[in-house]
Amino acid sequence: MGNQSSHHLHQNYRYLFRELPIGNKEVMLRVNRRRFKCKNCHKPFNERLNFVENQKNFTNRYAQTITEQVVHSDIKNRAKNNNLTSE
Repeated sequence: MGNQSSHHLHQNYRYLFRELPIGNKEVMLRVNRRRFKCKNCHKPFNERLNFVENQKNFTNRYAQTITEQVVHSDIKNRAKNNNLTSE
């Protein structure tokens, strides 16, 4: 797919992304992500979000923090402390 812009709004979707916790509370971001249609081929595509990678359900900031924690600890303990699986 190219990098052409489109103003042909197709749909709106709400996505949930895991973000860094506040205190001991989990934080989930509910984000409206727009879908557009390509004006050339008419295929729909998602709006790009600069704070999350494609097909991920967590923010880049969250991923970076977990990665830094694993460097200073082991995966099993980090997964347990962050309510994640070790995979």
